[in-house]
Amino acid sequence: ADTVFIIDTTGSMHRMIDQAVNFARNSAERIKAQNGRVALVGYKDLGDEYTAKIFSGFDDSYDTFVSQLESL
Repeated sequence: ADTVFIIDTTGSMHRMIDQAVNFARNSAERIKAQNGRVALVGYKDLGDEYTAKIFSGFDDSYDTFVSQLESL
């Protein structure tokens, strides 16, 4: 199964971002263990540096996914 994690990276998420990252990491491990693919997209508010950004696509490695996830 292909799964995209879309995470709110706006400033208001600063207190909850660790929870979102941990959830995505744990879920991605289970998905990858079943030969699924994961991707990561972040979004911000209009006027910020980006409104939506692909941090890791389906073709990137799992290590890239985790690295980008932790960079949020």
